[in-house]
Amino acid sequence: MAPPLPGNAPLVLGPPLVGATLNWFFYGVLVVQYFLYLDNSHKDKMWLRAVVHFLFFLDTAQSILIARDMFSWYVYNFGGSEVFFELSVLGIDGPLLDSMIILTAQLVYCWRLWVLGGWKTLPGVTAVLAFISGITGTCVGLIVQIDGAESDQFNSVQELRLFSGVAADILIACSMAYLVCLELSFRQDLCGSSGLSFLEAPKIPEAKIIPDNYAYDKTNSDTNIGDECPDQ
Repeated sequence: MAPPLPGNAPLVLGPPLVGATLNWFFYGVLVVQYFLYLDNSHKDKMWLRAVVHFLFFLDTAQSILIARDMFSWYVYNFGGSEVFFELSVLGIDGPLLDSMIILTAQLVYCWRLWVLGGWKTLPGVTAVLAFISGITGTCVGLIVQIDGAESDQFNSVQELRLFSGVAADILIACSMAYLVCLELSFRQDLCGSSGLSFLEAPKIPEAKIIPDNYAYDKTNSDTNIGDECPDQ
C-alpha cells in the first residue's frame, strides 16, 4: 500500500498537471496554425519556412517529453509522492527546450524589427538579451538533466535567464506595437480617413512599414491614391 500523501499534496501535484494540460492545449492551437501556414507559405523564403518547421519540431518534441513526465509521475507511480522529486526528463523539456524555442522566436522578431523599422541598435540589444536567456537556460537544462541539482542551486542563473527573456519580450512587444500604430497613422493620413477599424488592421503589410507600391507624388494630380487605401 502506498504511503499517505502529505498535507501539501495539492500544491505539489497540481501545478505540474495544470502546466502540462495548458501546454497540450496550446500545442493543439499550434498544430492548426502550422497547417494553415503550410497552405500559405509558398511566398516565404526557404530559411523562414525552415525556421517554422524547426519550431514546430521543437514544440512537438517538448509536448511528447512532457507527456512522458506526466505518465511517470501520475500513472506509473500513482500514489507515490516521492517520485515528484525525480527529474525524469524535466531538464530537457523544461529549461533546455524552452530556451531553444524562445531564443529562435525572439531572433525572428529581432529580424522583423530590423526589416520593418529599419533599426539596428534596438534589434541588436534585443538579440543580446535573447542570447543571454537562451544560453543560460540551455546550460541549466543540460546540467540538471545530466548531474541533477537541488531546486535552489541555480536560482541566480535562473533569475538572469528569466529577467533577460522578459526584457527581450517587452522590447519586442513595445516595438511591434509602435510599428503597428505608425502604419495605422500612415494609412489614415494617406487615405484621408478619420480612423481605421480593427477589421482593417490585419491588412497591414508585414514586409515593410511603407510598402513600395505606395508611390505618392503630391505634384501629380493623376495619382490614384484610393486604389491603395483600405476599404472605408
